[in-house]
Amino acid sequence: MPVPPHGSRLTRKELFRVLSGAILFLSFWIGLHLLEPHPISSRDRYLLQTPPPGEVAPKKPSRSPASMAPGDYSSEKTGFITRGWQLEEYRHVYETNFGVSDDPAHASIAYSQLVFQASYDRSIRASFWTLIQPLLVVMAIVIVAPSLSSSFWDVRIAIPATAVLTLVFMQASYKATIPELPYLTFIDKIYAIAYVVCLACYGLFVWGGNRLEAAEGEEERRSMVRLINRVDSRFQKITLISMLVASVLAWYIHLA
Repeated sequence: MPVPPHGSRLTRKELFRVLSGAILFLSFWIGLHLLEPHPISSRDRYLLQTPPPGEVAPKKPSRSPASMAPGDYSSEKTGFITRGWQLEEYRHVYETNFGVSDDPAHASIAYSQLVFQASYDRSIRASFWTLIQPLLVVMAIVIVAPSLSSSFWDVRIAIPATAVLTLVFMQASYKATIPELPYLTFIDKIYAIAYVVCLACYGLFVWGGNRLEAAEGEEERRSMVRLINRVDSRFQKITLISMLVASVLAWYIHLA
């Protein structure tokens, strides 16, 4: 039986990282499904719209959004969760009879009017897969980019610029589906954090490329490569922690 070469097996530290990542991903996946409200069955939907036996339906049926438990309604097809609905009956009076009669007693005409209002939010799973997941993929590429060898400075410096262009198109696509708002949404703040990270990564690569180009001699170049690798490693850790902290703060500020 051949013996694998030295260094081909995973060390305990590497194995711990792999297992920790798998556990975190599994926990996130389970939490995402637990937080998602489940669709109501057809029977429950029928009971909500039909009065119990022996009771007469009111003339003005209404159901206040505040009286409904969160997550009672959901739709997997549209990606939206209905939080509540309200149906009201009004009488709209026109101050004219539109020339139908010359009788002063019929100087106005009244028509019945129904107003239906619905309050809904986006589904958590639909929001994650359509908005958050593409952003996470792009930012993962940006954060992993410093792991490339510093000798590939031309490839490294092109990654943040490409990521910024991708973020611009992604942000424009989701903004096209909602009306213009006078305030920043949570996803807007996340994109702002992503732009800052891309700018910092671009500055890091410019610094590393200039230092490597200015190095004279093979020994100085090797020393500079080791320095750049240490700075890149620290940059990745600091950036990842900063993004997580900034995202959590943005979420709590958004709720406040």
